[in-house]
Amino acid sequence: MLESIVKIKDKIEKFALKPSFVFVVCLIAFIFHALAWDVAGLLIFAFCGGLFFVFFDDCRPALTVLFFTIFVVSTQNSTGFPPESETNAYFRPDYYLRKSTIIPLVFGGCFLFGCIIFRCIKRRENFLTAKSLVPLAAVSLSLVLSGILSAKQYHYGESLLFALVGVASYLGLYAILSGVTDCLDGLLDFAMTLFSGVTLIISLEIIYVYFLNMLPPFEFLPENWKNCMRSGNFFGSIQCWKPYIVTGCGVSNQSGAMLAFLLPAVFYKIYKTERYVGYELLAILSALSIVLSLSRTAMLVGGPLFIVLSVYVGIKLEKKTTYFIIYGAFIVAALVALAIVTLKYDINIIDYVRPSTGPKLNGRNRYWKMAVEYFKESPIFGVGFAYPCHDPKFISEVGGSFSPFRALYHSFFFQLLGSSGIVGLIAAAYALINIAVRFVREKFEGKFFVFCFLIAFLVASLFDIIYFVPYYVFFAMFIIVVAEKQIYKTKKSDL
Repeated sequence: MLESIVKIKDKIEKFALKPSFVFVVCLIAFIFHALAWDVAGLLIFAFCGGLFFVFFDDCRPALTVLFFTIFVVSTQNSTGFPPESETNAYFRPDYYLRKSTIIPLVFGGCFLFGCIIFRCIKRRENFLTAKSLVPLAAVSLSLVLSGILSAKQYHYGESLLFALVGVASYLGLYAILSGVTDCLDGLLDFAMTLFSGVTLIISLEIIYVYFLNMLPPFEFLPENWKNCMRSGNFFGSIQCWKPYIVTGCGVSNQSGAMLAFLLPAVFYKIYKTERYVGYELLAILSALSIVLSLSRTAMLVGGPLFIVLSVYVGIKLEKKTTYFIIYGAFIVAALVALAIVTLKYDINIIDYVRPSTGPKLNGRNRYWKMAVEYFKESPIFGVGFAYPCHDPKFISEVGGSFSPFRALYHSFFFQLLGSSGIVGLIAAAYALINIAVRFVREKFEGKFFVFCFLIAFLVASLFDIIYFVPYYVFFAMFIIVVAEKQIYKTKKSDL
């Protein structure tokens, strides 16, 4: 009996190590997402991921399940991005606040976390590669100290809770990923395949948002479905329907920025895969999805990155003919589509991307102005993270529907400047320089693509809040972990 169980386990693990497993998990996650089976999907992914961490020798099957879990969250049950007017409210903000949702998800989350800790203890030698612990600990300490000089005035207790989200996002996730990820042959290729699968599911979920909005609200469907259906009422003003682009795990800006950040993975696979056409088509799909996300940050980061990576890989490829034919066809089709959209619907994407009011960066200047004022008020440790939520001047300046996420400055530089002051800036500079110097100095495969990842994430973080959203930081931390594992393995093989 035990031998039979071991054989079944070995067969499942063997299949889960194939690159195709990434796309199988991608498809399963998308099905749960599209059908709005959030609780069932999240529990299945949590339990499968946990069991894989405990019983499989290889970490890759469990990591595959772990990275796709968040994308199960559906558009229909998302809290969404609150529109300016209550009459336009379209998502059900109570789904993830119900006991029937919270209790099973807490149980599943605790099981998954327990299995991850078990894996970290079992493979504690993996922490030998974690050379970024001290730099990230310095950043974490600066976050914890934010606003401490005038604790009462700056609501330090609330600020500390917010800071701990940052600590968990960077130091916590980095430590966990370092602990569960083994130094394996082919780890980089696995990570690039995994991230390519993630670009596919984000693209599918963006397209699915459009599909939902094109349908009328059928009466037989649940209310949360009907609230996502607008009978194709898109065009008129981009700003009117952009808030409806919610993929479940993120709003339009974060979904688009994530696609831009993950582009290097797809191009790495084009470069390294003999039959690369599928990945080239995925790169094109990702580019189109970035435009469909209507995220200015994603377009401004992803556009140049797409061009640079296309040229770089095109030069490096041995078999270039098919590559350039596909790109030529794509460019022609894209120009035709742009002309049709511009002429028929009077929408100019270029004018949309460019700030409409000069150098004001589509309203972000209001946030940054307040961050500078807070820095002047408390230059050493800043005013913390909670103070803007209580400051009438900040709320008045930002305007619209206010929430803790709207209290973020939409730039990690200005976030540190206003919230953490000089101490935060010094700690972040130390961490960035430490990681950059090590990665430049050391030898490891795919260095160019790793730097493309990190630079794209940093640039996107200058204009959006992905720097403070754990499941986006998760990907940046994994890239650092993968690079460190490769450096360690290279050094060990050179001895």
